[in-house]
Amino acid sequence: LEANHLSGEIPEELANLSTIVPAGLDIGWKALHTDNALLSAFITSKHAGLVDWLSSQTISPVNVTFDSVGDHTVWMSWDAVSPQGAPGGYHLFIRRPGSLTWESVGWTESKWTTTFPVTELDPGTSYDIAVTTYTDPHLYNPYNRVTSDISSPEMVTTSSGGCAQPIIDISGVGPFTLSVIGTYECYLWSTGETTPTIEVDPPPDQWFWVTVTSAGGCEESAATTVDPDFSLTASNRATPPLGRTQFPSCVARRDRSEYRPERGSRIVIDTPLCRLIEISDRWVWEQAERNLTAPPSIFLPA
Repeated sequence: LEANHLSGEIPEELANLSTIVPAGLDIGWKALHTDNALLSAFITSKHAGLVDWLSSQTISPVNVTFDSVGDHTVWMSWDAVSPQGAPGGYHLFIRRPGSLTWESVGWTESKWTTTFPVTELDPGTSYDIAVTTYTDPHLYNPYNRVTSDISSPEMVTTSSGGCAQPIIDISGVGPFTLSVIGTYECYLWSTGETTPTIEVDPPPDQWFWVTVTSAGGCEESAATTVDPDFSLTASNRATPPLGRTQFPSCVARRDRSEYRPERGSRIVIDTPLCRLIEISDRWVWEQAERNLTAPPSIFLPA
């Protein structure tokens, strides 16, 4: 059972496999969980890994809450989960009123990051918001990204104060120039800078956000991610360029698809809706559908 991306609740029937010898079971570094103390003790008695199996699981964040709520912005926070030392982060989703579809609205690049602004929301509207944890491939699970169950949804209702949604304009091909469109009284970027325009030269996957304050006292945020391999301008946000030599994990976000590149893989087929990718002699079929019925995942056939 080692080196895969199994997730979900562990069936209690596993404890019936009494013939498993001690150190004969390795289910570490996955996204498995159980509330059954007897089952947990059974697995511990059979576990073969060097690391405690329970503490190595990728689990969903707890104590998800809202630090502030505006017309278009909700600042989320949660408690960090273990193992923070393994590469990965958190993935945020919203569900609109009357919808069964979760939409991706951003992610962090570290498990130590425990706040994130959800932006571009509609005023006076209720949303369900939830978070997953993901762990990227590492020494003990080198071929798989492991994703937790989604956290318990929390409902939030945006305010209706007449504030406008700020917009970030992106220009350049690396370094990038990020500029807030319009004029505001105050600016505070995630980089700590306080100017209307900043220049960044980020690695893949990195998000930037800015909180602005208008003369009327409105405080709202805008967030975006940029890709060093191509400029995310209005003309190419919908579809990434063909022939990129990186492995993208596709993430649907509202009216565009954003791609999380990881280096070292060859794209075999590339269309706006799906990609067939070769990774370490294994085939991955990944669909980048704009409407997700569940958080996105990567399927690695045995």
